[in-house]
Amino acid sequence: MIATCVERNLIISERPSSIGKRGKGKGKGKGKKKLSKKERERLRQEEAERRAREEEELRLRLEQEQKEREEKERIERIERQRLEEIERAQHEAEISELNDILNSNERALTEVVNKRKQMKQWDRFMKCDGSPNPFIPSEINTFMNLWREDTSIKPILEVLDEIEGGVALVDELIEGIEELALNEKNENTEIVEQNRHASLQLQQLIRDKLDETTMYELAFAHENADPDLLNYKHIESSPQVTISLWANLSKNPRIKALEFEERSFSIELPRLILLANIGIRVMYTKFDYLSPKCRTFHSKPRRKIEKQIENKDESKENGDETEGQTQDGEKGGDKEEVEKNVINESETIANNIQIPPLDFEQLNESAENADNKDDVNDEIKEKPIIDDDEESVYEDIDDDLYDDNDDVVDLRAYRSMGGCIYIDLIQLPPQRKKIKHWIIREAITPGLQRQAYPFDASKPVTPAQTSSGKDSASIQSPSASVNSSGSLLTTMLLPQQMVFGEPPQLARWDDKNSHWRFDGFSEVKYDDSTKTIAFKLDHFGPIALMQDKYLNLPFQFWEYTPLGLNHGKLLIMAAIAEFEVEIKDDVCRVKTTTDSPIEMGKIADIWMSPQELMKSIEEIGINIFPTVDSEKYVSINSKRKKLEYDVYRQIALTGSACSYSWSKWNTETDSGRETIILRGVENLTAEEALDYKIYMINRQRASELKISEDSDEYSESPAEGTHFHSDLYHMITDGASQTSLTRIRDSSFLFVDNLYFWMSSTRLIAFS
Repeated sequence: MIATCVERNLIISERPSSIGKRGKGKGKGKGKKKLSKKERERLRQEEAERRAREEEELRLRLEQEQKEREEKERIERIERQRLEEIERAQHEAEISELNDILNSNERALTEVVNKRKQMKQWDRFMKCDGSPNPFIPSEINTFMNLWREDTSIKPILEVLDEIEGGVALVDELIEGIEELALNEKNENTEIVEQNRHASLQLQQLIRDKLDETTMYELAFAHENADPDLLNYKHIESSPQVTISLWANLSKNPRIKALEFEERSFSIELPRLILLANIGIRVMYTKFDYLSPKCRTFHSKPRRKIEKQIENKDESKENGDETEGQTQDGEKGGDKEEVEKNVINESETIANNIQIPPLDFEQLNESAENADNKDDVNDEIKEKPIIDDDEESVYEDIDDDLYDDNDDVVDLRAYRSMGGCIYIDLIQLPPQRKKIKHWIIREAITPGLQRQAYPFDASKPVTPAQTSSGKDSASIQSPSASVNSSGSLLTTMLLPQQMVFGEPPQLARWDDKNSHWRFDGFSEVKYDDSTKTIAFKLDHFGPIALMQDKYLNLPFQFWEYTPLGLNHGKLLIMAAIAEFEVEIKDDVCRVKTTTDSPIEMGKIADIWMSPQELMKSIEEIGINIFPTVDSEKYVSINSKRKKLEYDVYRQIALTGSACSYSWSKWNTETDSGRETIILRGVENLTAEEALDYKIYMINRQRASELKISEDSDEYSESPAEGTHFHSDLYHMITDGASQTSLTRIRDSSFLFVDNLYFWMSSTRLIAFS
């Protein structure tokens, strides 16, 4: 209580002082002197003068910065003009030198290729194993006729051995067709069609022989039936084909499913099948002879567009000869004006130092044209003007046969994985009848009789399309009614050597329309750990596993590193797969990384030709090789194709001494299709962490840029102390060391071609 009183006294004693302070402050406020009108005017004037001084200082500073900027631009312009003068002086010499190198390599490579072809023909001649030469019509036709007429009953293993030889001949024919198709002069069109026809006939014969041996095996099913289950079940395999057969001999309705344990395959068997005279064939083939029949297997046909110089020949439309003669007279006058324009354009191009893109087809002409401008002008006068870009020269021909149905598989966007799986429901051929001491058997009718499903078991089974008809792979038409309750639960093991970047999609073959379809499957479940797929099947017939063809595109990163003379490695980081390709002389091999798919280990560390390695990579399900129409399905950084392929050649020429890699500026800049930007640096120690330089290449010149990969902004200012060059090859060799130059000069044309093959086949610059 005493403390409370003391606190109250303190509060009361403090109040007067605080009141006094407030009063004192208020008094001061009232006594403050106001500014006079003159003083306010003076302050406003001082403020205006201060602002004027600041504005003047800002103007002078901006003018100074503008002068410095203009001076800097003037110096850069003078330096650029100096570099252009140097480039102009050495341009023709550099183009001529590069053409000589490429011509020399091409001649040497052509000689080696011709020798290899001769050796291959000699090896074929000396083979002496009874197989025909598939490229000689008389031999291949005789072989097929004799094989077709051989209807003797043989063990299934013997037939599978014959199938292996037939598949090898088909592969040889396809390889030869691809080699002949590379000839752009169309001189071998008749031979290509002849070989393609032989290939199709041989493929059909292989299918017929597989059906024939299936029929004979099922005809003698009683002799080989399981004594316990009283049904026939048999499996035979070869490197290319595996056939699993089951014949329903006991008609036991208590059987729930059919299993082939060796292939981890099982299929549900409904009562209708168990009570019918039915057999089942499950056949795995590593080859796919059905997809080439699809309209979408090949790219859409394209026509070449030749842009004439505004010549409109209306006489062709009207068919009037007099009008045609008048137009010819007008063309003569137009031609003179066009020739003048072409000459002026060619002179402008020469003044602007626009370097024509290099092309193997024009290498012999380029060196002469660089030295003789009149010859160039004459050539331009004689030929129609054609854009040097392939996309502009060609256009797709609209084809009404292409189906837009979502259920129809577009083989331009999808590819089959691991061959085909045939699940066929077959009407059993007549079995033997034993009467006393006699065994009676009906004559076997050639051809496999497939049974449509679902079917009515109370009605007699009618033979389906036989192998002697249009196609041995025919199945029930998709237009036939399907009983949803008739779906059969099926489980099968997928090829273990395949890389499935995503769950594969099932497709069935529609023989009526010759294409694959996605419908006909339900409740699909895929187990990635065991590579097992389970689904309900509505149709019997061929099945394929489909996967997005461009699953690994575009590339995430790529880098090439030299490992020595004629030796290097190419690191490719695709969207799903990552691996290295080691290139040495004319062979190469795959080197796996920690992020490489396990399945690649089966083809790793095996030296082979680049074509063989490319095929091996595709066979395990990894597609990193763009096709002619891949740009329609993948978002890419499109470049002028001739410029792009010229850069690949020049990278290959310097591949023994220089590293190259992807650059972010190639996609982030506004250079578009006219300019390629990549990183490069001399590398003689096989190091990977390097201080890369940025190179810009277009159709006019190649230069080293001042920026780096980590710069904030893009600039095309050239690096200090560098010169413009006509191409990447001379840009690299200009500042290279003597050791590097020696390596480049000593590089083998086989190694150059090998590296160029990988760069051009993957198109890393455009698809990254």
